[in-house]
Amino acid sequence: MRRLLLFYYLSTPAFVALDLLLGVNVRTVFLDASPWRWVYYAAALGCGVVGWRRPALAPLVGMAESGLSLALLIIGIYVPIWEMAEAAGSELGGPVAMSPVLTPRGLVNVALSGSSFLVGFYGNQAAFIAARRGQSR
Repeated sequence: MRRLLLFYYLSTPAFVALDLLLGVNVRTVFLDASPWRWVYYAAALGCGVVGWRRPALAPLVGMAESGLSLALLIIGIYVPIWEMAEAAGSELGGPVAMSPVLTPRGLVNVALSGSSFLVGFYGNQAAFIAARRGQSR
């Protein structure tokens, strides 16, 4: 399981290339047009380096990063809903943009983040069980 997480995080340059060359952002949809997505890409690659250098931390790092990603995706869904509620209550009532999370790219991002979280969670659980049995992984 750790290898899968390691592959996911160390493949971040491929996600950056998709974003830069093809304009397909499936890893940081919650930061779609923000320059902060480049910081997030760097942090994700940093998670891969930590997992590579300290394999025992890979499941915990995976859970932390993917948990943050899922939280930001959820916020990305609710912000337009809040804006719509505010627009409905105001006299001006302008148009409200749809969340980029509610697109096929957003669903891919949710699937990647959710899978990473599950792999990290169950990898961490397996490592804990192995440690309790006196085995090392």
